Amino acid sequence: MRVWMAAFLAMMVMQTPNSRPTPWLPDNGDGTFHNPVIYADYSDPDVIRAGRYFYMVSSSFVSTPALPILRSPDLVNWRIVGHVSDNLPARVFETPQHGKGVWAPSLREHAGRFYVYYGDPDLGIFMSSAPTPEGPWEPLFLGADKDGMVLDEATALVGTQGPVDLRVEVAEGGVCRFSLSTDGKTFHEIGNTFTAQKGAWVGARIGLFATGAPGRTEAGYVDVDWFRIDKLN
Repeated sequence: MRVWMAAFLAMMVMQTPNSRPTPWLPDNGDGTFHNPVIYADYSDPDVIRAGRYFYMVSSSFVSTPALPILRSPDLVNWRIVGHVSDNLPARVFETPQHGKGVWAPSLREHAGRFYVYYGDPDLGIFMSSAPTPEGPWEPLFLGADKDGMVLDEATALVGTQGPVDLRVEVAEGGVCRFSLSTDGKTFHEIGNTFTAQKGAWVGARIGLFATGAPGRTEAGYVDVDWFRIDKLN
């Protein structure tokens, strides 16, 4: 024990101010930067620009406060400016729930108001809105429960009438269903339910396609990141 304590004290004496850890700074100060711009785990980031700032939201899973909101003037220097919710909106999260909770949120702005949507694979799609990214944010609202389907990423499209939330559901056996909402609360089915076939362009009507791994029969999801919507003749 005395030998160990002596070695520990020697290490403390040898430390100098120059050996202390410093915060990670991606900005080189000369108009250039180096990656990563955020040296931390911000999974599934979604970034928008509103005014002179960029804003980011990311998955927080079961961590609270949930749904961190970050702000940057240049996409390099980021700081946390708030969270959408202090807690998760279900009593099940009063105990640890590994890998559950907030998955792949979507951040949008329309007419001066900010919207966040996220998919909980076990409960459904939740949404909240606020007058500024810093808040105050409305309580999380369950806009669509899972109803036996698997839900993952909630993607909000912003049009002239405001945000549109697209929901993609896949049930056992590859049964697929698309629906949308203009208020994040009430969803309307798009077209007919259909069964995904391996190698078939089943989502051609809106440019989506997904197939499961060979030999796997459980339900899955479609990861939606980008859309182009054209007016039909």
